[in-house]
Amino acid sequence: RKDGQLIWKANLYEWNAITGELTPCMLSDSVIFSGGMGSILRLSLQNGSLIWKVAIGPNVTTSAQVSCTQDGKVFAGYGGYSGNDANDRHVGGLYLLDIETGKTLWTRSFPYRVYTPVAVGEIHGHAGTAVIVAMGTPGQYPNKTTENHTLWALDANTGEMIWSFNTPSCTALGARGGTLEEMCWPLAWSAPVISKDGIVYINWAFGGVTYALRDINKDGLCDLHSPEEVSSFDFGIGHQGGPALAPGMLVVLTCHGPRALLTAAI
Repeated sequence: RKDGQLIWKANLYEWNAITGELTPCMLSDSVIFSGGMGSILRLSLQNGSLIWKVAIGPNVTTSAQVSCTQDGKVFAGYGGYSGNDANDRHVGGLYLLDIETGKTLWTRSFPYRVYTPVAVGEIHGHAGTAVIVAMGTPGQYPNKTTENHTLWALDANTGEMIWSFNTPSCTALGARGGTLEEMCWPLAWSAPVISKDGIVYINWAFGGVTYALRDINKDGLCDLHSPEEVSSFDFGIGHQGGPALAPGMLVVLTCHGPRALLTAAI
């Protein structure tokens, strides 16, 4: 860090890992990342040696970035990857691992793939720590597809569901607003963020809508048709990346460029 000199490098192929553009996390003098081909790895930050490798399972891809917490936990999502897309899109889940040992603390299966990192924090109406998981398959370029996507809030300690949210249907080429001349092809969702008052903000990247979510009546559902529980801003074009929060402001990067909103408008 002082002079930019290379300290070590690791050959990930020997561990059958492909990182692509996945961002790792650094915690406990180590680096933790998704191996892409169904595994999660932890390397020493001192010399790049392998500390542990956890195999999530056959015919899955760990294509979502891991999320780490200061209390030594690693959240890792996965999705189906057998070559049969009709089935694979309905295979997904989340693992919670202990950072020291790689031991599975709990795991939860989902009805759709997980492609984006989770958010961990305190949410409105829930006493403990929650983990926010977005799931669903991106639109399939170059064909128009109709997609519904799902978001779950889980108890971070047990994996039990707190609430869920379902988007409306949207038919688009790659993503809403995309054309063959001006392609917009994000993932189904951005990564979620949690505000200090416990509101979950997320970009439905495929549908071009930014949502603010909170389960006011604690019935286990953020109702799309309840303005108290779900507020939104429709950009009409897909998003790239997650929302960024600042005091009184939310910034979103759409396929047509960045947009800023006053949080009172959503």
